[in-house]
Amino acid sequence: MADPPDEIVLPVVEEQLSVGRRAVATGRVRVTTQVEEHPVVVRESLVRSSVEVERRAIGKEVLTVPPVRDEGDTIVVPVVREEIVVTKRLILVEEVHLRRVAATEDVSQTVVVRRQHPVIERDPQ
Repeated sequence: MADPPDEIVLPVVEEQLSVGRRAVATGRVRVTTQVEEHPVVVRESLVRSSVEVERRAIGKEVLTVPPVRDEGDTIVVPVVREEIVVTKRLILVEEVHLRRVAATEDVSQTVVVRRQHPVIERDPQ
């Protein structure tokens, strides 16, 4: 028999770990929208303007054409004509008075307003 060797060889083993990732579907989600309509009453005050025309006879001789003038909420527009006589003169025939008139009117109107709501459904696999 042979003598036992002076050296003993021991094998060394090492484990190695390998880590990885993969995607796994766990379920699905479906998103839809629903439209909800409901009427809304809108209230607003509207202003309507109009003009009243009043003609006033004057019949007065003037030397020049009078200017257009404001008298409060009234615009006065002079109307003249020339007459041929021995001399030429301006006759203020009439004045047209334009008065601004404002009226306020309350108006109600129904308007349809839409709103979307999401609906989420889970679809398990």
